[in-house]
Amino acid sequence: MERLYSPGKEYKNIVVTGGSGFIGQQLFRAGQIMNDICYQGGHRMLNIDLAPPREKNDEIRYIKADLSDPEDTARAFREAHEKLGGIDAILNMVAVVS
Repeated sequence: MERLYSPGKEYKNIVVTGGSGFIGQQLFRAGQIMNDICYQGGHRMLNIDLAPPREKNDEIRYIKADLSDPEDTARAFREAHEKLGGIDAILNMVAVVS
């Protein structure tokens, strides 16, 4: 398995599904504040979620989609592919909460 960050490697286009939830938002925050593995290499990240992010972040693109709907999921990933110029990795943070 290839690591998301490796010296001398190209930047990655990363989609985070469920990125508006608690864990997804922590992932984005850690990536920006701590300069961790997702941002160390300057990777481009995009959030796909039904709910908008709780905190506005102009650096993280957001696409609204119901990931329980196959057609909406396909549309969202087509849009993500266009916005990022391809998708190299998907981090799945989707959860159903009541």
